Amino acid sequence: MAKFFIILPVIIFIGFLIKNIINSKRDKTTESKEPTELQKRFEGFSPEVKWTIIKPFLDLFGSAVSKKMAASPSLSAISVAMIVVATLNPELVPITLFQTKFIISIFLFFIPTCLIIYILDVQEGAERALKHYESYTGVDPKKEIKSGVWGYIKGTYPLFVAVIYASIIIFILEIIWGIL
Repeated sequence: MAKFFIILPVIIFIGFLIKNIINSKRDKTTESKEPTELQKRFEGFSPEVKWTIIKPFLDLFGSAVSKKMAASPSLSAISVAMIVVATLNPELVPITLFQTKFIISIFLFFIPTCLIIYILDVQEGAERALKHYESYTGVDPKKEIKSGVWGYIKGTYPLFVAVIYASIIIFILEIIWGIL
């Protein structure tokens, strides 16, 4: 029964991978289609009108990607908590000490990794937005914004905290595996 709960997420993950591969191949085969009436009308608009139409969709896409990435550290933290609670009663989940250490180590590793990737992803999105702004207006917004030292601290603080958090997690993992 316990093997079923270990294998089920792997099967679901493989299913999602296969679905994405099939969809990506399907997208490549539909590239040569004739433009739709909506696409033909869209091509007739000026760049300003096109941008007005497309911008909400790009914002929605960026928001969806960021929210999906933001869920990863939370899921890892919840998973660690569930494993710790499950190991308090050996009859509930009969796993060995090594298996417990291994599973907790994986989830603990994912928490800071996902946080750092998320922070860098948000930073990259902000820089991309500034480049788009500059390409339309011709003005570099970074020169217009005067944030000073406090702005720099606020901008780098999340990444700084995530790196410290990663260092603490590495220290905890060394204690778990008896390295220290």
